[in-house]
Amino acid sequence: MFRVSAVDELVDVSMLAYAMKTFNTRKPGMILVNNPWGESNEVGLKAALQAKGMAHVGVEKFDMAAVDVVPQLTRLKAAGADTLFPVANVGPSAQVVKSLERMGWNVPIVSHWGPPGGRFNELAGANAKSVHFVQTYSFFGDGASPVRDRVITKMKAKYNVKGPEEITPAVGVANAYDAMHLTALALSAAKSTDGPAVRRASTSWASTRA
Repeated sequence: MFRVSAVDELVDVSMLAYAMKTFNTRKPGMILVNNPWGESNEVGLKAALQAKGMAHVGVEKFDMAAVDVVPQLTRLKAAGADTLFPVANVGPSAQVVKSLERMGWNVPIVSHWGPPGGRFNELAGANAKSVHFVQTYSFFGDGASPVRDRVITKMKAKYNVKGPEEITPAVGVANAYDAMHLTALALSAAKSTDGPAVRRASTSWASTRA
């Protein structure tokens, strides 16, 4: 298996570093989706905090279908959280923002890459712009990128998108592109579609480029 998405432990270190630099974070709280992804980032964020000699003020969980997380956020506010670290995809992340709005709590939000893309801005409302998040790839940019330009051109032709602003989620599209090319390289190296043969060939191919 080739992993092409961001490694949670590295994202968590980056989230903490950004929060400390940008907001002088000292007492963060976590608001995490109640699934293995949330659990993975709880471990990663705790490790990142420990490495800095810091502690969190609380960890709160919520379900994917939750439409109100005011109780969880209220506990984090009472505990003195000066920054929130949310981990969730578009819909649940929007509910966190809407719940903060209902509470009238203006607190810095440094998020995993779940929110960007899709209908987040629409669902979260005006306060969507207050969320700072990690994003490992963007189709926007001034630098030369033949691959980016080729993908945008093909997506315009095939899916009738107007431009990079309609390619969402950008990270998911980039991950899918990388994954398919890695798969093609593995199949080419194996000269077969047999599973074990592909695995052996891809492992050998990857080790020569490590």
